[in-house]
Amino acid sequence: WRLDNTDASFANWSYNVLFNTGDTIVLRDVANNKKATTFSYTFADNNNLTTIGEGLFDANTEVTDFGSTFENCKGLTSIPNGLFAGKSKATNFRTVFFTCNGITSAIPGDLFDGCTAAESFELAFANCSKLSGNIPETLFEDSPNVKTFSGLFEGCAGLTGDIPAGLFKNNTKVENFTGTSLPSTGGVGTTLFIIIGSLLMFEETSISEGKLCEISSFISSAKTI
Repeated sequence: WRLDNTDASFANWSYNVLFNTGDTIVLRDVANNKKATTFSYTFADNNNLTTIGEGLFDANTEVTDFGSTFENCKGLTSIPNGLFAGKSKATNFRTVFFTCNGITSAIPGDLFDGCTAAESFELAFANCSKLSGNIPETLFEDSPNVKTFSGLFEGCAGLTGDIPAGLFKNNTKVENFTGTSLPSTGGVGTTLFIIIGSLLMFEETSISEGKLCEISSFISSAKTI
């Protein structure tokens, strides 16, 4: 089956049933539907999937929802560069890689380049326990409209290095960092205070208008403050 249809009637398909076998996503099958607006749960729970093709979504410029696209794909081992780059209409990346605990690569710094409309990264990498390397400082710099990072890196015990001080510097509209706590031993968990520093450097309007974000469990696992 190939998604040669570009008719609008196919625009809102999730395609989940079409990609439930095999171990490599066929690039042409996704790219041929240029009017698709959602890939929510498209490949979710597909443990046979091991590789995401470079440029998989390059032609899908109308997509607004990538929620849970790869959720629980435990066979995935890496995330390609620029996978969602240029998706300027996409608002939802909630749980996009939730529980992809087979991924051992680092997070590409250009993963969300140009995702200017993004509003939710809730639980985006949660339970990706084998993610490695540092968190790129530029990861969310093109997404000024984000409202929630709740649970963003929960359970990411494999991440290392310091948390970049400017990780959230452009995300001045965030309302929720609840549960964004990181591993409490070693790695990034020992330098959680750096993120708090970036929170306090938000534009003055974020505080003066009573919009200081909730941090109730944000520092619950920090070792050093």
